[in-house]
Amino acid sequence: MSGYPFAAIVGQPELKLALLLASVDWRLSVLLKGDKGSGKSTAARALADILPAGAPFVNLPIGATEDRLLGGLDLGEALESEILRSQGLSAELRDEQAIWPERYRSIVDLERHLYRNGTRTVKIFLHLSKEEQRKRFLARIDERDHNWKFSLSDIHERKYWKQYQEAYESCLEATSTHHAPWYAVPADDKENARLIISQIVVNALRGLKMEYPEPTAKRRQELKSIRKILEK
Repeated sequence: MSGYPFAAIVGQPELKLALLLASVDWRLSVLLKGDKGSGKSTAARALADILPAGAPFVNLPIGATEDRLLGGLDLGEALESEILRSQGLSAELRDEQAIWPERYRSIVDLERHLYRNGTRTVKIFLHLSKEEQRKRFLARIDERDHNWKFSLSDIHERKYWKQYQEAYESCLEATSTHHAPWYAVPADDKENARLIISQIVVNALRGLKMEYPEPTAKRRQELKSIRKILEK
Protein backbone atom coordinates (compact mmCIF):
# COMPACT_ATOMS: atom_id res chain seq x y z
CA MET A 1 0.00 0.00 0.00
CA SER A 2 1.43 3.35 -1.00
CA GLY A 3 1.12 6.55 0.98
CA TYR A 4 -0.13 6.64 4.54
CA PRO A 5 -1.22 3.28 5.93
CA PHE A 6 -4.14 4.96 7.69
CA ALA A 7 -5.40 7.26 4.94
CA ALA A 8 -8.99 6.13 5.53
CA ILE A 9 -9.03 7.26 9.17
CA VAL A 10 -10.90 10.53 9.45
CA GLY A 11 -11.34 12.75 12.50
CA GLN A 12 -9.25 10.65 14.85
CA PRO A 13 -5.96 12.55 15.32
CA GLU A 14 -5.11 10.69 18.53
CA LEU A 15 -5.35 7.33 16.79
CA LYS A 16 -3.29 8.60 13.87
CA LEU A 17 -0.58 9.82 16.22
CA ALA A 18 -0.62 6.54 18.11
CA LEU A 19 -0.15 4.59 14.89
CA LEU A 20 2.72 6.85 13.87
CA LEU A 21 4.47 6.50 17.20
CA ALA A 22 4.01 2.74 17.08
CA SER A 23 5.57 2.60 13.63
CA VAL A 24 8.50 4.79 14.69
CA ASP A 25 8.96 2.48 17.69
CA TRP A 26 10.69 4.99 19.95
CA ARG A 27 10.31 4.61 23.70
CA LEU A 28 11.29 6.84 26.60
CA SER A 29 12.05 5.44 30.05
CA VAL A 30 12.28 7.85 33.00
CA LEU A 31 13.79 6.79 36.33
CA LEU A 32 13.42 8.94 39.46
CA LYS A 33 15.73 8.29 42.41
CA GLY A 34 16.21 10.17 45.64
CA ASP A 35 16.18 10.01 49.42
CA LYS A 36 12.96 9.70 51.40
CA GLY A 37 11.11 13.00 51.25
CA SER A 38 12.81 14.24 48.07
CA GLY A 39 9.51 14.46 46.18
CA LYS A 40 9.74 11.42 43.92
CA SER A 41 6.03 10.55 44.16
CA THR A 42 4.73 14.02 43.38
CA ALA A 43 7.20 14.37 40.50
CA ALA A 44 6.12 11.00 39.10
CA ARG A 45 2.44 11.94 39.32
CA ALA A 46 3.18 15.19 37.50
CA LEU A 47 4.89 13.24 34.72
CA ALA A 48 1.94 10.84 34.62
CA ASP A 49 -0.27 13.75 33.59
CA ILE A 50 1.48 13.89 30.22
CA LEU A 51 0.99 10.18 29.53
CA PRO A 52 -1.53 9.19 26.84
CA ALA A 53 -5.08 8.76 28.12
CA GLY A 54 -5.56 5.37 29.72
CA ALA A 55 -1.85 4.71 30.22
CA PRO A 56 -1.30 2.89 33.53
CA PHE A 57 0.38 4.57 36.48
CA VAL A 58 1.34 2.21 39.29
CA ASN A 59 1.67 3.35 42.90
CA LEU A 60 4.09 1.16 44.82
CA PRO A 61 3.69 0.66 48.57
CA ILE A 62 5.78 2.75 50.94
CA GLY A 63 9.18 1.15 51.52
CA ALA A 64 8.76 -1.25 48.59
CA THR A 65 11.98 -2.84 47.39
CA GLU A 66 12.68 -4.83 44.25
CA ASP A 67 13.07 -8.09 46.15
CA ARG A 68 9.70 -7.62 47.91
CA LEU A 69 7.89 -6.73 44.69
CA LEU A 70 9.44 -9.29 42.35
CA GLY A 71 10.98 -11.82 44.71
CA GLY A 72 14.68 -12.45 45.18
CA LEU A 73 17.62 -11.90 47.47
CA ASP A 74 17.82 -8.74 49.56
CA LEU A 75 21.53 -8.10 49.05
CA GLY A 76 21.64 -5.30 51.61
CA GLU A 77 20.42 -7.59 54.36
CA ALA A 78 22.31 -10.60 53.09
CA LEU A 79 25.65 -8.84 53.10
CA GLU A 80 25.17 -7.92 56.77
CA SER A 81 24.20 -11.42 57.83
CA GLU A 82 25.28 -15.02 57.60
CA ILE A 83 22.99 -15.73 54.63
CA LEU A 84 25.68 -15.58 51.97
CA ARG A 85 28.03 -17.85 53.87
CA SER A 86 25.36 -20.28 55.04
CA GLN A 87 23.93 -20.77 51.54
CA GLY A 88 27.26 -21.92 50.17
CA LEU A 89 27.55 -19.18 47.55
CA SER A 90 30.76 -18.66 45.67
CA ALA A 91 33.51 -16.45 47.02
CA GLU A 92 32.82 -13.96 44.21
CA LEU A 93 29.22 -13.50 45.33
CA ARG A 94 30.29 -13.14 48.95
CA ASP A 95 32.73 -10.37 48.04
CA GLU A 96 30.93 -7.03 48.39
CA GLN A 97 33.72 -5.27 46.52
CA ALA A 98 33.08 -7.53 43.52
CA ILE A 99 29.29 -7.47 43.61
CA TRP A 100 28.72 -3.77 42.99
CA PRO A 101 31.13 -3.21 40.07
CA GLU A 102 29.55 -6.23 38.37
CA ARG A 103 26.06 -4.90 39.05
CA TYR A 104 27.00 -1.49 37.66
CA ARG A 105 28.40 -3.16 34.54
CA SER A 106 25.19 -5.14 34.12
CA ILE A 107 23.14 -1.94 34.40
CA VAL A 108 25.25 -0.19 31.75
CA ASP A 109 25.06 -3.21 29.44
CA LEU A 110 21.27 -3.41 29.79
CA GLU A 111 20.81 0.30 29.10
CA ARG A 112 23.09 0.08 26.08
CA HIS A 113 20.99 -2.81 24.77
CA LEU A 114 17.79 -0.78 25.29
CA TYR A 115 19.35 2.20 23.50
CA ARG A 116 20.21 0.08 20.46
CA ASN A 117 16.61 -1.11 20.34
CA GLY A 118 14.98 2.32 20.42
CA THR A 119 14.54 3.01 24.15
CA ARG A 120 15.95 6.25 25.48
CA THR A 121 16.59 6.18 29.23
CA VAL A 122 16.59 9.32 31.36
CA LYS A 123 17.68 8.92 34.98
CA ILE A 124 16.98 11.73 37.43
CA PHE A 125 18.50 11.91 40.91
CA LEU A 126 16.67 14.25 43.29
CA HIS A 127 19.35 15.68 45.56
CA LEU A 128 17.83 16.61 48.91
CA SER A 129 19.79 18.23 51.75
CA LYS A 130 19.73 16.60 55.16
CA GLU A 131 18.26 19.72 56.74
CA GLU A 132 15.43 19.94 54.21
CA GLN A 133 14.64 16.28 54.77
CA ARG A 134 14.39 16.98 58.51
CA LYS A 135 11.87 19.77 57.83
CA ARG A 136 9.78 17.57 55.57
CA PHE A 137 9.75 14.76 58.13
CA LEU A 138 8.49 17.20 60.76
CA ALA A 139 5.79 18.36 58.35
CA ARG A 140 4.69 14.77 57.80
CA ILE A 141 4.29 14.38 61.55
CA ASP A 142 2.34 17.64 61.90
CA GLU A 143 -0.01 16.93 58.97
CA ARG A 144 -2.24 14.01 59.92
CA ASP A 145 -3.01 13.21 56.29
CA HIS A 146 0.70 12.64 55.73
CA ASN A 147 1.41 10.54 58.83
CA TRP A 148 1.29 7.38 56.75
CA LYS A 149 4.35 8.54 54.82
CA PHE A 150 6.56 8.47 57.88
CA SER A 151 8.03 5.66 59.96
CA LEU A 152 10.64 5.19 62.68
CA SER A 153 12.93 3.47 60.18
CA ASP A 154 13.28 6.80 58.35
CA ILE A 155 14.99 8.25 61.41
CA HIS A 156 17.23 5.20 61.71
CA GLU A 157 18.37 5.56 58.09
CA ARG A 158 19.36 9.20 58.64
CA LYS A 159 22.23 7.94 60.79
CA TYR A 160 23.83 6.64 57.61
CA TRP A 161 23.41 9.83 55.60
CA LYS A 162 27.10 10.12 54.71
CA GLN A 163 27.30 6.48 53.63
CA TYR A 164 24.21 6.86 51.47
CA GLN A 165 25.62 9.93 49.73
CA GLU A 166 28.89 8.13 49.03
CA ALA A 167 26.99 5.15 47.64
CA TYR A 168 24.85 7.40 45.43
CA GLU A 169 27.94 9.16 44.12
CA SER A 170 29.63 5.87 43.26
CA CYS A 171 26.53 4.52 41.54
CA LEU A 172 25.84 7.65 39.50
CA GLU A 173 29.47 7.93 38.45
CA ALA A 174 29.61 4.29 37.35
CA THR A 175 26.28 4.18 35.49
CA SER A 176 25.98 7.61 33.86
CA THR A 177 26.70 7.24 30.14
CA HIS A 178 25.96 9.18 26.97
CA HIS A 179 23.15 6.76 26.08
CA ALA A 180 21.61 6.73 29.60
CA PRO A 181 22.72 9.82 31.52
CA TRP A 182 22.01 10.73 35.11
CA TYR A 183 20.71 14.24 35.87
CA ALA A 184 21.26 15.53 39.41
CA VAL A 185 18.37 17.85 40.27
CA PRO A 186 18.38 20.04 43.43
CA ALA A 187 15.25 18.96 45.32
CA ASP A 188 15.04 21.39 48.25
CA ASP A 189 12.78 23.64 46.16
CA LYS A 190 9.95 21.33 45.04
CA GLU A 191 8.43 23.60 42.41
CA ASN A 192 11.78 24.35 40.81
CA ALA A 193 12.71 20.66 40.88
CA ARG A 194 9.52 19.75 39.00
CA LEU A 195 10.21 22.41 36.39
CA ILE A 196 13.72 21.07 35.84
CA ILE A 197 12.44 17.48 35.61
CA SER A 198 9.78 18.52 33.10
CA GLN A 199 12.36 20.29 30.96
CA ILE A 200 14.67 17.26 31.01
CA VAL A 201 11.83 15.02 29.83
CA VAL A 202 10.70 17.50 27.17
CA ASN A 203 14.26 17.77 25.85
CA ALA A 204 14.49 13.98 25.71
CA LEU A 205 11.23 13.77 23.75
CA ARG A 206 12.40 16.46 21.34
CA GLY A 207 15.62 14.53 20.89
CA LEU A 208 13.62 11.65 19.43
CA LYS A 209 12.73 13.99 16.54
CA MET A 210 9.37 12.36 15.96
CA GLU A 211 7.28 13.89 13.19
CA TYR A 212 4.63 12.99 10.67
CA PRO A 213 6.12 11.32 7.58
CA GLU A 214 6.47 13.45 4.46
CA PRO A 215 4.27 12.30 1.55
CA THR A 216 6.08 11.03 -1.52
CA ALA A 217 5.87 12.78 -4.88
CA LYS A 218 3.51 10.04 -6.05
CA ARG A 219 1.27 10.62 -3.03
CA ARG A 220 1.21 14.39 -3.56
CA GLN A 221 0.16 13.86 -7.18
CA GLU A 222 -2.58 11.51 -6.03
CA LEU A 223 -3.87 14.12 -3.58
CA LYS A 224 -3.96 16.74 -6.35
CA SER A 225 -6.07 14.37 -8.45
CA ILE A 226 -8.45 13.82 -5.54
CA ARG A 227 -8.73 17.58 -5.00
CA LYS A 228 -9.75 18.10 -8.63
CA ILE A 229 -12.47 15.49 -8.27
CA LEU A 230 -13.79 17.08 -5.07
CA GLU A 231 -13.77 20.59 -6.53
CA LYS A 232 -15.95 19.71 -9.53
